[in-house]
Amino acid sequence: MTTSIENRPIIVDLGFDTDPLKPILSFALDVSQTKCADKHCHPRAQLIFSSKGTMKVATQKSIWYVGQHQAIWVPSMQEHQVIFLNNNHIRNIFVCPKRAQGLPQNIFALSVSPFMRELLLKIVGMGNHYDLNSPKGRLVNVLLDELALVTPTPCCLPLSDDFHLEPVITELLKHPGDPSGIEYFAKIACTSPRNLSRLFIKELGLSFSNWRKQLKLVTAVELLNKGLSVSEISFELGYNSPSAFVEMFRKAFGVPPGKYIDQY
Repeated sequence: MTTSIENRPIIVDLGFDTDPLKPILSFALDVSQTKCADKHCHPRAQLIFSSKGTMKVATQKSIWYVGQHQAIWVPSMQEHQVIFLNNNHIRNIFVCPKRAQGLPQNIFALSVSPFMRELLLKIVGMGNHYDLNSPKGRLVNVLLDELALVTPTPCCLPLSDDFHLEPVITELLKHPGDPSGIEYFAKIACTSPRNLSRLFIKELGLSFSNWRKQLKLVTAVELLNKGLSVSEISFELGYNSPSAFVEMFRKAFGVPPGKYIDQY
């Protein structure tokens, strides 16, 4: 059964149910502009999926923006928070600790294929009362096999609370299309351009220019899922032309923006 809430924090207890006889527990909720009550973690691993809408998933070190064609895999005991940016149809899966041991142990975004989407919706729709040896139970095992094969998509943006980096990251998150060079941001960071460049590599694992490219990719996915056109996004991200944005996007995802949205 699906319920609905609006502008109220979400509290879900299923992540703490460790019953191995229920390898998967599902959760369905329709929400509007809300979030989890706070950053949290739980023994069950979690697949965070919204069949409609855009969400932001945050950990202490990274953020992801994903829409209805992606999901976030969260391993057991990984602290996270989810913010639902518009009208979302949450269809989440919680995997018991024993079965989650054979699944990925890091948090990441993944593309949801048409097959996985329908499988998720089917399992969520059948509820949490099933026999492992029944047809419903076999569907659960199919989903677990699918989860073992998923691979990350480049939708992650690493963050840092370093004294020098934090104000730069905050400014660029507000204005991802800002064309200013590293010299300008070094002034914001109260350090030298050379030291700021070194800090990006040390703390975030990316050069300053590559981190900005990743920010634009993550923002582009967010804006595509909000329904903005390629022209609008290219302008928002500071590209000289839509074709330059499309080429950047194609290099990262293997397809142009329009196909990225349509292919799933």
